[in-house]
Amino acid sequence: MIDGDLVALCDSLDELLMVPGQVSRLRRTVLDLAISGQLVPNSVEDAAEYVSSVVERCKGSKSAKKLASVEQPQIGVDAPATWATTMLGCISTGIVYGTSLKTSESGDVPVLRMGNIQNQRLDFGNLKYLPFSAELQDLMLADGDILFNRTNSAALVGKSAVFHGEGPCSFASYLIRVRLHADVEPDFVHLWLGSSAGRAWAQRVKTDAIGQSNINGTNLGQFPLALPERAEQVRIVERVADLLSLIDEFEAEVNESEVRRRAVTVAACTSLVRDREPLLLDRAEELIRTREDINEVERTVFELAVSGRLTSSVGSDGLTSHLVSRARTSALDAADLVNGQGERLSDPYPLPSSWEWVPFGAVLTGIEAGWSPRAQARPKDDDEWGVLKVSACSWGEFRPLENKALERDQVPRTHLEVQAGDLLISRANTAELVGRSVFVDRAPPRLMLSDKTLRLSPVDGCNPRYLNLANLSPSARSHYEREATGTSSSMKNVSQKVIRRTPIPLPPRAEQDRIVAIVDELMGLLRRLRMEMTA
Repeated sequence: MIDGDLVALCDSLDELLMVPGQVSRLRRTVLDLAISGQLVPNSVEDAAEYVSSVVERCKGSKSAKKLASVEQPQIGVDAPATWATTMLGCISTGIVYGTSLKTSESGDVPVLRMGNIQNQRLDFGNLKYLPFSAELQDLMLADGDILFNRTNSAALVGKSAVFHGEGPCSFASYLIRVRLHADVEPDFVHLWLGSSAGRAWAQRVKTDAIGQSNINGTNLGQFPLALPERAEQVRIVERVADLLSLIDEFEAEVNESEVRRRAVTVAACTSLVRDREPLLLDRAEELIRTREDINEVERTVFELAVSGRLTSSVGSDGLTSHLVSRARTSALDAADLVNGQGERLSDPYPLPSSWEWVPFGAVLTGIEAGWSPRAQARPKDDDEWGVLKVSACSWGEFRPLENKALERDQVPRTHLEVQAGDLLISRANTAELVGRSVFVDRAPPRLMLSDKTLRLSPVDGCNPRYLNLANLSPSARSHYEREATGTSSSMKNVSQKVIRRTPIPLPPRAEQDRIVAIVDELMGLLRRLRMEMTA
């Protein structure tokens, strides 16, 4: 990219960054230009001898030995003819997994985890620690080490960052340390990993399990790339740093303006919904411009719905205390909020006088567990029986197509068939999704609960749609995050007792119905706007 092109890019940045999602695309474009040799004048020197020399000096490393019989993959990029192709393991002195020792809030050595990699950079906030030990001696980071996230969601697996000697640090087991030969510029290799070619490679080689994807060290060693001479690598890295710094400055200005605009959007939409303005749909469409707007409005509406600020109580609604009293003989639990030791808890936040805080168990008559039969990888056909996958109940709406067909020798348990009107909850999922619930509007026949899904039976006088909203509220999410068990963030569990203790803000039945009607109206609008933005 010549200097005139750079000036033109700078002049147009303010317009480009106003387009939703453009910042990440623009950053990646810079990386793509970098690894295809289009950011600085190319050296006339052929890099083949330089790369061969580096490979020769690394051939004794474990990562290089594994590649002795591996054919060089295609790099997927039209790189300059003077650059030489190789694989990451061939120019590395070590590709090593991090420590699996349990960390704590204090200790001698900070331990970087996958959450510390943000936007291709290291974020040193929210650190965990370990006491120094002989095991950590070999897992300490050095200036220039690349950290690669080997396990994460499908969208995030393969993210990476370069450690620049910010202080003594180690790294956790979901990260891989790549230590390059001293004659290779780590930040240049990092450009390859973060480029479109790098992301496409990650999606191609990853393996998928429930809620997470994985790329192992062997695959990482086979990552293909092309290198120019070392001096050209340095020039490219410097030009990329200049461009990304410029983008960061413009992004900060745009973000400040966007935060103010979004606050006005949420406030206006909230007023329209709460006041039942007849021109709600037309006005909301004028205000909501981006997917982030939609997400923010959605979160705000949920919070208003379960705090008594979306509707007004009517005297004829009665009191929630009457509803709870009538349900006492059939409900699983008493109406007091308690912790796991039976100690009384304070209310999460104030409610209208006709509402009450109750544990989920005080408005449930039963909880039914599912089954884990042997099943095929494919979804069921119409005349077959199937069992729900955990993803059927993870995203705020029931997704019946997320299922697996039973093996033919399995006898279905018909009493576990999902029915329209069911309230389902996930007892095992990722840390973000465990405890999430869905209301089943319609259910195809011959579809059963899985062992990771529970069916909740509400007491008479409770709208299951409202209970679903309440279970998705911030206070409920905080409860599940606090009470979930499991050592891995990719698979957490909540027991039936934990679910029964979930704090539920409960209005009288008539107000439950009004809340559900208003939320349904707005969610329908937001779904339509999402689809239009995606199209």
